[in-house]
Amino acid sequence: MIGQPNVNLIVDRTKADRYGINVADVQDAVETAVGGKAVSQILQAEQRYDLMVRYQEPFRRTIEEIADVRLLAPSGERVSLGQLCNIKVEDGASMIYREANSRYIALKYSVRGRDLGSTVEEAIRKVNQKVKLPPAYSLDWAANTRAPSGPTNASR
Repeated sequence: MIGQPNVNLIVDRTKADRYGINVADVQDAVETAVGGKAVSQILQAEQRYDLMVRYQEPFRRTIEEIADVRLLAPSGERVSLGQLCNIKVEDGASMIYREANSRYIALKYSVRGRDLGSTVEEAIRKVNQKVKLPPAYSLDWAANTRAPSGPTNASR
C-alpha cells in the first residue's frame, strides 16, 4: 500500500507515571508543538477565527526535534517527549475523508480479466476471514461503475 509517512507518538503510561505526568498533558504538548492548538478567537465583524499557536518550524521539523520537546514534571524536572513516548514513523493513509461526522479511508482497486461481481464477492469473503476490526470500526463495500475500468471501493 502506498501511503503517507506518519509520525506516531504512543504515550508509554508507565514512563509518564514515573515522572508524575498524565497522558492528557503529553497529548496536549504534542498537539501544541506539532499540530497547533487554538488558544483564543479573533473576531472580525460577524466571523470568528481560531488563534492557533504551535512551535516554530525549527523545533518541529524532524523526529529528533519533536522527541526533544520538553514537559515540566511536578518535580520541576524537564522531561522530553522521547522519554515519555514510543515514536515511530509508519505508513498511513494518503488522504482521510469525512462523511456523516465520521472519518473514513477509501481503498480502491481495479479489476481486469474477470467480472466485477465475483471479484468483489471473493474480496469480501477473504477480508471477512482475515481482517478483524477494532470496536467502532466498520467496512463498507461499493462499486464505482462510472470509471472505465470499473474499480471497486472499500471504505470505512
